[in-house]
Amino acid sequence: MLSELHIKNFALIESLSAEFRSGLNVLTGETGAGKSIIVDALGLLLGDKAQATIVRKGSDRCEVTGIFDIEKNKNAKKFLNEISADTDEDSLILRREIDSSGKSKAFLNDRPVSLSTLSSLGDLLIEMHSQHEHQRLLKNSEQRDFLDRFAGAWDLREQISQEYGDWKSLMEQSNAAQMSEQEREHKIDLYSFQVKEIDEAKLKPGEEEEIEKLLPQLKNAEKIRLALGESYDHLYEAEGSVTERLQKVKRSLENLQNFGVELEGGVKLIDDVLVNVSEIVGEIESWKGKVSADPAQLDRFYSRQDLLSKLKKKYGITVEAILQYREKIKQELDALENHAQSRDELNKKIEAAHAKLMKTGRALSKAREKAGEKLASAVEKELRDLGFLKSKFMVSLVAEKDEKGIVIPSSSGLEKVEFNLSANAGEDIQPIRSVASGGELSRIMLALKKILAQVDVVPTLIFDEVDSGIGGSMGHVIGEKLKGLGKTHQVIAITHLPQVAAFAQNHISVRKEISDKRTKTEIAHLEKSARVEEIARMLGGITSEREKPTPASLKHASELIEAAQSK
Repeated sequence: MLSELHIKNFALIESLSAEFRSGLNVLTGETGAGKSIIVDALGLLLGDKAQATIVRKGSDRCEVTGIFDIEKNKNAKKFLNEISADTDEDSLILRREIDSSGKSKAFLNDRPVSLSTLSSLGDLLIEMHSQHEHQRLLKNSEQRDFLDRFAGAWDLREQISQEYGDWKSLMEQSNAAQMSEQEREHKIDLYSFQVKEIDEAKLKPGEEEEIEKLLPQLKNAEKIRLALGESYDHLYEAEGSVTERLQKVKRSLENLQNFGVELEGGVKLIDDVLVNVSEIVGEIESWKGKVSADPAQLDRFYSRQDLLSKLKKKYGITVEAILQYREKIKQELDALENHAQSRDELNKKIEAAHAKLMKTGRALSKAREKAGEKLASAVEKELRDLGFLKSKFMVSLVAEKDEKGIVIPSSSGLEKVEFNLSANAGEDIQPIRSVASGGELSRIMLALKKILAQVDVVPTLIFDEVDSGIGGSMGHVIGEKLKGLGKTHQVIAITHLPQVAAFAQNHISVRKEISDKRTKTEIAHLEKSARVEEIARMLGGITSEREKPTPASLKHASELIEAAQSK
């Protein structure tokens, strides 16, 4: 979950630090105070496109830093491991910087990362729901994924993905066998040349790194030999060397014993130093034997680098990638050269693989159909609570078919999954992506998230103006649902309704201040009386800091909070 958010020089924000807790967090404040700016800054942290105009006037750059607790986020930890950025800590620090020219930098635990990495990781940390954000649930692929998780059918999904890959591989072999003789010969010539070119290079994993390590030694052999020789002379060979001087000091200290001066500790330390110097001298001698100016070897290394560079441009960005490409085209070459083998045998394998795939696909379709009915019923109930009294929700499964009406399987099943909605009586049911955006769509998302909370893997949900366009009584319902969602997720909600704000476990007030003739956004974490006063202001529609809430509104606010917290 998101623990802390630090923003500097972003739009109206000069410097701001916010702490978030588990459960329901709310941000309140008058229109234009900067609540959505905070969400925009968070979106920037998670990979949104940056523009120079977001940098606060007069500043060189803006910076957004988020600290996340990932102790229970297995998907985030898995992703970090996949990009070799895993950490033993349960906290994760993301940072994004944008300078006044619009240039952007992204960091993960102070290590530079690409924007795509930041975005991919962001998808595992936070899901935003607002009219300004792309919403994952509007994508058919996400609807399908949620339905399969809701159905407990993820094992079937993984199985069908594997079986689809096996079937497609066999189909590719069949397609290769059905090529024209001219096409086949052309590919055989091409792949044969490529395999031969790679094989003749006799590539070895890690050789690029080895060349880069040895090249400086070869290029600077004379300098290295000179430095080693001088060091050897200073330590051992030359008159007045370190070894000679230390031995003289040792003899002098030993002679002092004749006069009753005991310096055994000093003598021992000098012996230790002499041993260390001897080891250094031995190492220098070893290196002197290794280093030699060899123009022929240097030329071979340069030639090898040129060859590797040419192969990388053709076949892969690393030696390992080139070797992987070689294995792939060698398999295809073998298939092309052996196309005359029994086609009946290949066709039998294809038929068996297709039958297996379709059997798994039908099992998945059955699980989806059953789960879709349950999901539709549950969502309709949630929507009624949220003011859509005559709404209808439906999960449709539409099979992909060819021109002959035969079902076309895919790696995710036999059909497309579509969430459909009719928000009001008399309206046609249609895909939810066609439903009007804004507050209405946010409430629909809230209903879906409430139902799918048990299978949703993203720990933090952000709702921007989820209560837009609704009254206080419905605000109480939304607040209760957001708090309920907060039992399984961290929820951050921007709200203008006191009925929603009263349910928060963490209340943050956002306000505009004018200092030195500059407007800036600031926040305050509200506790006890300050919170009662803020909700009283919201109840009374007060926007001025000078205007104080009435005793009646304070009493109402206190009762509202007490009732909400008892839920």
